[in-house]
Formats: sequence, structure tokens, C-alpha cells
Amino acid sequence: MLAAAADTRVGKIWLDATPDRFAGALENTMNTELSDAVIPGFALRWELTDLVQAMEGRSVLWTDPTDWMGRVVAAGPRYRYRYVPGDMTDRSDAQDRAFAGELMK
Repeated sequence: MLAAAADTRVGKIWLDATPDRFAGALENTMNTELSDAVIPGFALRWELTDLVQAMEGRSVLWTDPTDWMGRVVAAGPRYRYRYVPGDMTDRSDAQDRAFAGELMK
């Protein structure tokens, strides 16, 4: 996402099953892979929504946002969901093809 925000040659991105904000990791002592995702000090000043805004209208498809423990969370209407808590039906293949088609337009 940082590369897409910095380089206008990246026209659109698809984020899947990724945390929807840095603050969630900083507010809790338990998280996974924070050190892989954050440049030291970056999350103290910037949030993921800032990176989306820096993309200046280029497309961001964000599916199944998670918390920092990898659980899908209800993060609002701008996100798209294929995971439904308690539903064991595998919908991901058909939905992934549709999302990939949308990304390739």
C-alpha cells in the first residue's frame, strides 16, 4: 500500500485479509506480524487511511479487513466481505474471481 501511495504508476490495489488500521496494533499488547508491516515510527504519525488518501482517487479494493490477530472485523461500508462469521460455506473461489476481474478492468 505504501508503494501504491508513493508511485502513481500503481493504478489500483487489492488488499485482502489485512488489518484496517495501525492503531489497533498499538492499542493492544497482542498482535501478529506488526514488525513485518510497519516501518519504525511510521504508525505513530500515519494511519492506513492516510495511505488510501495519498493514492488520490486510484482504486483500492479492500476485502475482509482484520484485526491484528487475523480475525475478520466489521470495519464499515467501504470494505467488501466474503467471510461471514459462523458460515462455513466456501464462497472465496467465485468471489475471488469476481474481485480479480474487477481489479483487472
